[in-house]
Amino acid sequence: GSRHPLISPAPEDPPRISVIVPVHNAGAHLAPLLASLRAQSELSLEIIAVDDGSTDGSHAVLERAARDDPRLVVVRQAQAGISAARNRGLERARGRWIAFADSDDWLDPRTLETWRARADDAGVDLLIGNGFHFEGEVGSRTSTLLAQQPWDTVLRGADWIVRCVGTKEWPHYVWLQLASRELIERSGARFVEGVLHEDVLWTTHVALAAERVGFASPALYGYRIHAESFSRTLCPRVNLGRARAYLTILRTFAERAADPRCPPRLRRALLRQANREGGKLMRRVRKVRDRGERRAIGRAFFELGLARTVFRGAVTPRDYWRALRC
Repeated sequence: GSRHPLISPAPEDPPRISVIVPVHNAGAHLAPLLASLRAQSELSLEIIAVDDGSTDGSHAVLERAARDDPRLVVVRQAQAGISAARNRGLERARGRWIAFADSDDWLDPRTLETWRARADDAGVDLLIGNGFHFEGEVGSRTSTLLAQQPWDTVLRGADWIVRCVGTKEWPHYVWLQLASRELIERSGARFVEGVLHEDVLWTTHVALAAERVGFASPALYGYRIHAESFSRTLCPRVNLGRARAYLTILRTFAERAADPRCPPRLRRALLRQANREGGKLMRRVRKVRDRGERRAIGRAFFELGLARTVFRGAVTPRDYWRALRC
């Protein structure tokens, strides 16, 4: 395949891992995240922090940390969104492996070394790690993120999708993934800018291109739960963006399933997932306050043929009821 234009050629002796961190007004949570990355037992590492137009002092935190640790590269851009920030990080990434971290999270010091060692040992091009939720102090773990992954096996990416849809645990968490540079270049993967829930589209793309997916069961990545997080915002503009994003997600699953090269088992899995994503769209539309915007989303849902897609993915009575409600 063609090499992806976003990723520059690696010079001699590149780091084993590049970690890309999008930053926008990360507040008090940024320093603990940076400290956890700098404390990683994986020493062959570069940290690319992309400041996406922060106005709260986050850039000063990044600059201070960069002065203390030459492995930290700080890139600054006008605010363009998390997808644009991650793509900017991909432009600068030199590592054989690419990882991502969110600016309000925390990583156990063994995380990246554990993932990289497992990926190398298993000979995979995509590794799925595990993590935990926490609130407040880092040590206050509340629950493990993943429980249904095939920890001791290696699967083709398409087979992983089929299995995940069957177990109802398809983790679209880009920060639990360690992707080989070769996979990203070969597949032309990048984040879709201007569309929320970007992890779903990225994960679908790289999974379908992955030849060997491996897994690491230790729960090492800490996902912070706090009231100021983007995922909990009640901003009407964000809620509208999320609702519109599900139209893109549903259309992507429909197009992938319609590809004549798509095997029947994978086609059924993609349509089943589309049915579930339709339920998420419905819940998001309910939170859109503007009636005109709700009607516009509804018209697009039918004009794009997504109603048919959601029905085609129905298997159980609950699936059909979800489709009818949509």
